[in-house]
Amino acid sequence: QDHCCLSKDPTPDDPRIIMSSASQSNSVVSLTPPDGASCWLCLEEGPDDSGAPLVRDCSCRGHSGFAHLPCLIQYAESKSRDLAKRGAHNMSNMFDGKIFEHCPNCKQEYQNDLYYDMTKAQLAFIEREFIEVDRWYLRALKRRILTLDGEKEADRIEGEEISAKMLSLID
Repeated sequence: QDHCCLSKDPTPDDPRIIMSSASQSNSVVSLTPPDGASCWLCLEEGPDDSGAPLVRDCSCRGHSGFAHLPCLIQYAESKSRDLAKRGAHNMSNMFDGKIFEHCPNCKQEYQNDLYYDMTKAQLAFIEREFIEVDRWYLRALKRRILTLDGEKEADRIEGEEISAKMLSLID
């Protein structure tokens, strides 16, 4: 799946755009937060206590939309648990509403490394808390395998592990 970054030209209010190589086959645009930007979830500026930087890879602009990856993961897990508490029929919203995949502010799908990291977090969450629900688990496995880069050894290994898990669910 191709994840592009910006849908419009940057303005003076937008952060700087830096090209970096994320893999041997793709280049990724990463955004450097402007001075004063803070995590919209914990409201802290700069890296969190673990050193995780502010990230944003969606359509949010200016100072909005930045968050720490651990804060985004915690938010998505919390929202997913809330849906599960309301009843199993609502849990499909975790996938249909794409809590782990879309920015809750601008509603755009996360891009690049952020999308990659959030699909990994979603799979870990399902494996930890909802592994007994085969259809949710299979959907999380599918989403994750589609983000992997076959050029990277670690992703190839993870892909083989996911394939084995998918086959075990089918048996």
